[in-house]
Amino acid sequence: MRFSTNGDRFFRNRIRKLREQAGLTQADMAERSGFSLLYYQNIEAGRRTNTPLHTIEKIATALEISLHEVFAKTPPVMVRIKSTAPPHYKNPRSKRRR
Repeated sequence: MRFSTNGDRFFRNRIRKLREQAGLTQADMAERSGFSLLYYQNIEAGRRTNTPLHTIEKIATALEISLHEVFAKTPPVMVRIKSTAPPHYKNPRSKRRR
């Protein structure tokens, strides 16, 4: 799936707003998405156009939202993300001791 210029502009503005609402830096997003910082910055700045769907899926996962919410025209209900670890990461020491 590829986007037109207007779609690219909407997408990059949208992910920047979502990232800021989640309280994440570009470096946080790059790490959570599995991208280099430069690659993520290029997406958000519009220097990387025609963003592939699998890349958008990784960004949505990093933001802990659905693909639908990435493209929705209405603001999503965002919860501030506290951890900078990837969403699939589980801390083995986080278990309670009895």
